[in-house]
Amino acid sequence: MNDVLARPCCPCSPGGLAYRKDFTAEEMREAALAIRENAHQSLNDLRTVLGTLRRDGAVVMRA
Repeated sequence: MNDVLARPCCPCSPGGLAYRKDFTAEEMREAALAIRENAHQSLNDLRTVLGTLRRDGAVVMRA
């Protein structure tokens, strides 16, 4: 399950943009907006999965 939930979050890190010297300001803006949109979608997907698990009576393990 970890792979299913974590994989969509991987491209959500904006740190890589700092190393892109070939992007124009507009390309940088578009990339940052795409990362933000993907991050929001990943969080919504995670909330849906967790909500389903809790609704179905699954035990939620805490670290």
